[in-house]
Amino acid sequence: MPSRWSPVPSWIASVAPLIVALVVAYVDSVWGVVAGIGCGLLLFGCAQVRPTRPIAQTVATLAVVGALGVVGVHAVHRHVLMLLLMVASTLMLGSLWRKVPQGDRIRIEREPHPLEGTSVASICLVAFVALESRAASAAGVAAIGAFIASIPWMRVLRRQWNNWLAWCAVTILLVAMGMSAWVAITRVSGAYLMISAVLSGMSALLSMVRLRAGRGILALVLEHPARLLVGTFAGLCAVGTVMLALPWSSPRTEGVGILDAAFSSVSASCVTGLTVLDPSTDLSVFGQLSLLLLIQAGGLGIMTISSSALSLLGRRLSLRQEAVMASLVSRENRADVYHALRRTLSVTLVFETVGAWILAFSFVRLGTPWPKALWHGVFTSISAFCNAGFALQPDNLIHYQRSPIVLDTVSLLIIAGGLSPVVIVALPHALRGRRLGLQAKVAIVSTVFLLVLGSISYGALEWERTLAGLTTWDRIHNAWFQSVTLRTAGFCSVDYQGLHPATWVMMMVLMFVGGCPGGTAGGIKTTTAFVLLVALLGALRGKASAEVFGRTIPAPTVFKATAIATLSGMATMIAVSLLLIAQPLAIPVALFEVVSALGTVGLSLGGTAQLDETGKILIMGCMFLGRVGPLTAFLILSDRRAASSWELPAEEIEVG
Repeated sequence: MPSRWSPVPSWIASVAPLIVALVVAYVDSVWGVVAGIGCGLLLFGCAQVRPTRPIAQTVATLAVVGALGVVGVHAVHRHVLMLLLMVASTLMLGSLWRKVPQGDRIRIEREPHPLEGTSVASICLVAFVALESRAASAAGVAAIGAFIASIPWMRVLRRQWNNWLAWCAVTILLVAMGMSAWVAITRVSGAYLMISAVLSGMSALLSMVRLRAGRGILALVLEHPARLLVGTFAGLCAVGTVMLALPWSSPRTEGVGILDAAFSSVSASCVTGLTVLDPSTDLSVFGQLSLLLLIQAGGLGIMTISSSALSLLGRRLSLRQEAVMASLVSRENRADVYHALRRTLSVTLVFETVGAWILAFSFVRLGTPWPKALWHGVFTSISAFCNAGFALQPDNLIHYQRSPIVLDTVSLLIIAGGLSPVVIVALPHALRGRRLGLQAKVAIVSTVFLLVLGSISYGALEWERTLAGLTTWDRIHNAWFQSVTLRTAGFCSVDYQGLHPATWVMMMVLMFVGGCPGGTAGGIKTTTAFVLLVALLGALRGKASAEVFGRTIPAPTVFKATAIATLSGMATMIAVSLLLIAQPLAIPVALFEVVSALGTVGLSLGGTAQLDETGKILIMGCMFLGRVGPLTAFLILSDRRAASSWELPAEEIEVG
């Protein structure tokens, strides 16, 4: 019987080609080639030492650190590359030396397929190509990625020559390698190189689906709610980057650039609204449509769309998939998952359709031609309901600051999207006298309170500043609109350059709180802030529990709210510190940009326009983290649960 590969050496062998390509591409000398090949041989050699895991770990660590040092010397001035290399190296070394805790419950570790790692390596090469500006080196790396991705399919063809899927994959990879060579020879646009790299990545993903169904890396993602949420949004951002980087996504012949495309894709997929591009001038109709699809998919969630589509086609999810979806939509009853998903799509369709028609007629009344008004109405309606904040007008919605019908329609769409379909559907029942659940009641009360507080605060602070020059009625409308958009959407109807510093603080507080869970808004969520406030008031009154509306909030819920708020605050401090190190920004501007990105709001004081490559990468990370949530990002790193059935002795600690 053939010996089985141990998980770690198989993974190490798959990383070898990636390190070789990285070193060779950046060190233009014979020593770079020697160092790259040496690192690769070390990794591949230790993969053959199957029984001795410590030797493999030690040699792999030396190879990773050595490759990082060789590349770092020659790329020290490329901040983006060094940041990514440091993060990747830390993750690789952490996974190499991770120890599984021994408890009273046995964890069954899935053994990855020996060739799964080759797929992962080729996908990593796609990211490398996206950031590499030198066409020749990038083309060579893309060709290596295509070759790596072809390995699993060649094994399939050795066993099954009539496998049409394998032949299609191999054909795609041959096209990718040929396109890479063509780019290297003719020096054409890098967008075609990106297409070549993405073809390799697509084939690699297909091979991951085929290899040992139900086991390995893909199964670990699909069977875990937090990993699935992060994975789907990461995939959506990657697909959006490719779509926006294509030559026909921009009226300019050179395209928008891969980094700007990635920034816009992450901003749209995470429904943030921060942008380094002007959608009205920098994107073609195809680019605008791609941006709109990213906003819709990011607002609803890919799993919501796909699961509802399966329901409409008469198919069902597996029991395991239903459990995952129940966790993602916060439904304890699995039988209610399809109903919740269909309700989400129905509410979304109704609000976006009605809003699009109202906005289109309003734009026509204000002098916009009918076809353009209809397209702008559809785009603005979807962007508002998904709380994205993108607009096709160069000045966002400042042009409509004297149009109450436009501002109020957008406001209602933002509120509806931020409330979540569950709360929206519960409102008619409440009007008929039925009792609301605690979740819906807290969401409604906290939303109304923040809207009123924000309107009064903004109006009082900005009445003679950014609201000056408007009529009293228009000032009230714009103060209300700013209160709505500050927490979630990021639309703008006034010029923020003249804001009072106290208004900045108020805006950042509202952005940090965000909208309601289950909706399209970001932030720590209104219910989280409400639970913390109730717990604080209870502590001041000497109570041992948090009580509200005749109910007691469970202690685990209070702990979860505390964890979410604490992680968000820590993420804000770390991101601001990194941004100040990398960018010459004023502290208030850097703090505002980070809070806006983490809250997926999309408002800016002009700091986004000043970002270089490193700053854009940092803000992209903030937007992604803000969308999936600090707690979800924490869960993605560790899914361990305490298995102890006993409690340790309690002891008081003086605090405060």
